[in-house]
Amino acid sequence: MGKISNTLSILTLLSSGKKYTSKELSEIIEVTPRQIRIYIKELEKAGIYVEVIKGRYGGYYYQSNSYDYKIHFDINEVNTLEKIYLSLKDQIVDQNLLNGLGLIIEKMRFIVLYSNNKQDGISQEENKKMYNLLSNAIYNNNGVTLFVNKSKKIQQRKFIPHSIYVNNNTYYVTGYCPDIDDIRTYPFFEINEIKI
Repeated sequence: MGKISNTLSILTLLSSGKKYTSKELSEIIEVTPRQIRIYIKELEKAGIYVEVIKGRYGGYYYQSNSYDYKIHFDINEVNTLEKIYLSLKDQIVDQNLLNGLGLIIEKMRFIVLYSNNKQDGISQEENKKMYNLLSNAIYNNNGVTLFVNKSKKIQQRKFIPHSIYVNNNTYYVTGYCPDIDDIRTYPFFEINEIKI
C-alpha cells in the first residue's frame, strides 16, 4: 500500500484505543519500524498528535475522543463506493482514473479489514492472509486449493477465485470449482486453509 493508505491504516488502528509498539504496527502494516516512525511524523504534520509512551511497556497511543479527527470506514460505505464505481465504469474513458478509483476502493477495504479484530471467530491476521492469497490469485488468474469446513467435515476443492466481497462484516470469495463444474461462494470463516 502507499504512504497515505499506510498512514490512515495506522491512525485507524490507534483510534481503537489500544497501545501498539512500532514493531506491532510494522508487522500489521507490513513495513519497517523506521517507516512507522515516519508515518507518525506525517500524522503530526497534519495536526493529529499520537501519544508516545516510552519504556519497556511503551508504544503509540491515540485518544480519538479528545481530537476532532476520527477516521473510520464502514463496510457499507465501501460497498456503496464500489457500486458507484461499477455503474460509472463504462462511462469513464481515462483508464488511469478508473484504475486509481479501483485502487482507492481496495485500500479502503484494507482499512476496514485492519480495523476489525475478529469476525466470525477469525483473527485479523488470518483474514488478511486469506484476503492477500485470494486477491493475488484473482489478479494473476490462478487457481488455488481450498480446504473448506462444511458441517464439521473438511472438503478439498480446486477453486478459481473470481471476486471477494463483504456483507455484514463477513468476507466472502466467489469462484469456479472445476471438480464439481459449478460456481461457489465461501465465507472466509469456512475456509480452513488455502494452498496455491
